[in-house]
Amino acid sequence: YQRRVREHSMIYTAHKLTIFTLFVYFIVIMSEYTETQALPEDQQQKEIAAIVKEFYTTRDHQVQMKILQERFLANAQFEDPLMRVKGADRIKVQFHSLIKFFSSVEMSYNNMSKEENPKETHFFLDNVQKYKTSGGREIILDSVIDVTVEKDSQKISSLHDTWKNKTALDNSLYQKYMKGTVGTVTSVVFYWLGW
Repeated sequence: YQRRVREHSMIYTAHKLTIFTLFVYFIVIMSEYTETQALPEDQQQKEIAAIVKEFYTTRDHQVQMKILQERFLANAQFEDPLMRVKGADRIKVQFHSLIKFFSSVEMSYNNMSKEENPKETHFFLDNVQKYKTSGGREIILDSVIDVTVEKDSQKISSLHDTWKNKTALDNSLYQKYMKGTVGTVTSVVFYWLGW
């Protein structure tokens, strides 16, 4: 009888060890699965950050054109405290003006985060932009760029650059009524100039 009790006890202990082992194995597998799933998202965030940085800082107009054609929707919108424009063609001339007006543009990131909804992903790029003129003047902007990426196309539908620096452009009337007009007028002028 005692031998039978010991056998049952050993079987019960072995059963518990088997369940525990399977539980640990399941946790490990799920952990690896979670890490594997998270990797493409981290990679996408880095890729978006690299694209935006190159778009702002390149000195090559053809590189800007390539990024617009491959990574932006045709009806994408760009907005900062100075202006608002819609359409890849108008974004093109606005960013080409950076090459014309400044001898160099640099960008460095402080941190990145993101938010998602069923239709799009918002990448928030906390950054510092340094603009240098040919005369040696330097303009430094602290900003957060909200990059909206449409999930279906995986293309950028909006760039919203918010400056932390306080400027005269913070006036609510200008922001509401003027910057769309400024964006339209300067886009037309730059287009006439062949930019």
